[in-house]
Amino acid sequence: MLVASRVLLAVAGILLILDAVLLATGTPNPLLGWPLPCPLTLAALGLGLILYVFRGNAFVKGEPGQPFSFSIILGGRRHSSGGV
Repeated sequence: MLVASRVLLAVAGILLILDAVLLATGTPNPLLGWPLPCPLTLAALGLGLILYVFRGNAFVKGEPGQPFSFSIILGGRRHSSGGV
């Protein structure tokens, strides 16, 4: 699942750059005349993020009393606040 999320995020990134170029030049979306940003781009981005959160290392189980810590925000190290 982690590989699928990386692929979807890479595809979404490329499509977002293409959408930005199309928006800047005023060119309509060549894909079925859909609006910009393309719903396909947003779907790939959303699904990639959801798969990453569920399968990636976005949440790390913490000590008792702390259900999880945000390891990405904290740079991959555990943080104890010293409180409850």
